[in-house]
Amino acid sequence: MSTAVEDLETEFSRIIGRETAAAQLDLIDVWPLLDTRDLDAAFPAYATAAQLVARDHEGAMIAAADQYLAELRDLAGVDDLGALARSLDISIEELLERLFQAGPAAIKSALAAGWSLERAVELALVESLGTMQKWLADLARARTFEHLQAEYNAGRTARWARFSISKRPCPWCRMMISRGPVYFNEQTASFKAHKHCRCLARVIYQGTPLQRDREAEYLAEWESSGKDLNAMRRADYAAAKAAEG
Repeated sequence: MSTAVEDLETEFSRIIGRETAAAQLDLIDVWPLLDTRDLDAAFPAYATAAQLVARDHEGAMIAAADQYLAELRDLAGVDDLGALARSLDISIEELLERLFQAGPAAIKSALAAGWSLERAVELALVESLGTMQKWLADLARARTFEHLQAEYNAGRTARWARFSISKRPCPWCRMMISRGPVYFNEQTASFKAHKHCRCLARVIYQGTPLQRDREAEYLAEWESSGKDLNAMRRADYAAAKAAEG
């Protein structure tokens, strides 16, 4: 049976997943603006539309993090620190540069490598969707860490741990999850996940469970691998090949 804290984490994850999925669908809608007959000339119109997509969803990401932290504090009997500024140091220009690399630059590279135009565009779209997902999820993460930094500055005891809503996170994320709630401030806790990563920040106040079954499972896996990420990657690859038959 889940606890109230776990229910909050599940809802936080659900909102993030819903918003990022909606943003990805919106990006698919504007993708045809990236005319493959002249990628460089077409990119500004596509970038403008993609920027509007990002702006349409960023407020929901910040609001989701604020709600999660407020309700978590309430459950822990911790006074709210009050509203934080809604500005975050995540640049829209950085997103547009990443979308250029994931779109036009990726298509050109794939064509130069001998891929068909259809396949090159398909691969670039997947990369672009991951880029949008990562940028928006980073907003929610950054907002959570902004709260954590405020807690730390106020002399509070909140900790952070990574958790994932993926069924099977990558080896790096499993290793990070295995560490549990060992981080105390933004300098040690903050992370920007990779594309298509579904990890978020789990915030722990005094009296909430410090370890979960998945953390213990991944810690055992990490130790049995000899604390070797490459060994975990090789094991994952072998398991995937075996599953293919």
